[in-house]
Amino acid sequence: MAGRGRKWWWRWRSNALRRREDVLEAWLVPAVRVLVAVDDFAQRRSDRTPVRAVLIRDRGLGR
Repeated sequence: MAGRGRKWWWRWRSNALRRREDVLEAWLVPAVRVLVAVDDFAQRRSDRTPVRAVLIRDRGLGR
């Protein structure tokens, strides 16, 4: 299996019909997806509001 993957990679790299746009797209699409995921995570995190816990009554231990 590994040899087959290497052969495909070699054929793609040495292909005369390979365009720069193909290489750019191969790197750009995953990079944009990662940036969108990070931005979404940052947005969700900023939407959370910190809440303080206040003890109203001390019930004691074991009661």
